[in-house]
Amino acid sequence: MKLKAILKLFAPPIIFKVYHVVRGTKTNKRTSGWFGKFGCWSEAEKLSSGYAASGIVEKVLQSTMRVINSDAVFERDSVAFSTMEYNWPTLSILAIAALKKNGKLNVLDFGGSLGSSYFQFKRCLGTQSNFDWRIVEQPHFVDAANNSFSVEELSFHTGITGACYRWVPDIVLLSSVIPYLDNWEEILDDIVGIGAPYIVFDRTPFINDSTRITLQVVPKEIYEASYPCRFFNKIELIKKIEDKYKFVVEFESYCDPHHYIFEDGKVGTWSGLYFEMR
Repeated sequence: MKLKAILKLFAPPIIFKVYHVVRGTKTNKRTSGWFGKFGCWSEAEKLSSGYAASGIVEKVLQSTMRVINSDAVFERDSVAFSTMEYNWPTLSILAIAALKKNGKLNVLDFGGSLGSSYFQFKRCLGTQSNFDWRIVEQPHFVDAANNSFSVEELSFHTGITGACYRWVPDIVLLSSVIPYLDNWEEILDDIVGIGAPYIVFDRTPFINDSTRITLQVVPKEIYEASYPCRFFNKIELIKKIEDKYKFVVEFESYCDPHHYIFEDGKVGTWSGLYFEMR
């Protein structure tokens, strides 16, 4: 009897999904990327190592310290870069918002790692803008930042409530973060409740189908990890906040793949969405 038939007879559904993910990976000769279509977040999570995987925060910290010590110009996804890559759409939004605030801008960077976006955009905007840039991250990222470096304009928090205590951001930045949250709807409700004038979703994956939960496998040359990832139906995401925020413009991601073809032929793309409060 073939392996596929054996799995159907004796294995629980989650094991059968593992079989499809692994088989699809071998068939497509992909060792990294996005695999499978899961019925719920927990199914994909069972197959993943998660963001708490050993070594992730350490590698991000090493690359961030290279930026702080001027050995690199910016860090993204734990990789340090020696040449600047300009994220023109989001940079323009920040610059315009800062201009309206006479150069002083409060930024809530949800899921902002150890300051990836801050260091990149600060280098671009220079002394023309003064930030109060607050990052909400996982506790071990917050601890790593607070124990390793201090930047006057930058602070780290483990929750939205603490970050926004007696403080309202001018703009909320969600860069490559909402797709990796099981409770994304709850988080967006909290963010909408803050009342920031502007919200930017940057580097967000969408699919030409209903919203899909997949398993992302990170290239080994970056670090060895995997985690659930959600490719959104764009209309569904926009509708989630459109009662209080007006959708202004969509823009192409500056660094993610132009498209990704899944095993079933559906196509994923990455872009940003900019919203203004009604």
